[in-house]
Amino acid sequence: MTVFTSSKGTQEKWLKDDYFYKRDFFGGEAEAEFLVSEFLKSCGIKDYVPYEKVGSDLCRSQNFIPEGGSFVTMFRLLQQRGYTESDIEQIAKKQPQEQYNFLKKELAEIGFSEAELDSIFARLFEIDRLTLNVDRHWNNFGIIFSKDEPPYLLTLFDFGYSLGVTFPRTMPTHVAIRKSKAMTVSKSFDKQCELAGTFSFDIQDSFIEFLKNRKTREAHIFLSRINKYYN
Repeated sequence: MTVFTSSKGTQEKWLKDDYFYKRDFFGGEAEAEFLVSEFLKSCGIKDYVPYEKVGSDLCRSQNFIPEGGSFVTMFRLLQQRGYTESDIEQIAKKQPQEQYNFLKKELAEIGFSEAELDSIFARLFEIDRLTLNVDRHWNNFGIIFSKDEPPYLLTLFDFGYSLGVTFPRTMPTHVAIRKSKAMTVSKSFDKQCELAGTFSFDIQDSFIEFLKNRKTREAHIFLSRINKYYN
């Protein structure tokens, strides 16, 4: 069993029997992962990492790295391409449009088309906006390289720090929503969505009922976000 820590250094994670396990630190991470996973499944999305709850504070997903392959985060990819940590920090201080254009340029150079990238990021920014994902930094999406397939940009995974999870349970929901900030290329979820173009999920009535019956804070926040952007 291999033990390692999250990007925030707080959530315990380990790999066992070809499953990645994650234990709650704040409380609610497993619930958030499960809800987003169920949402993406209900919308007919295929290329996401499914999560299941295996306890009140524990979730797991199958190992998504193919045998003989590797997962290289965007940050690590930039380092491999010759950028120093200082270089990347300076790029991350630029305006959102400049950051987004930079990411697309670097990814285009390993084989992705601009149209493909806009489509991928439009969907990513939309799900992160819906779920208030406050942890989508450049080490939280990346490329899967495998021997027999072209590079694949993996984005739909790791939603543990979404749906207000990182804020105290005693904090009013509307305050947690207001304090949630994006972090990929802007602090504004709406601004990020404007950069890549429009993407709309095919939200099912059955999922809305599922959220209503879930009775958790995370489900309540998710429902409020759907009502804001899809009603």
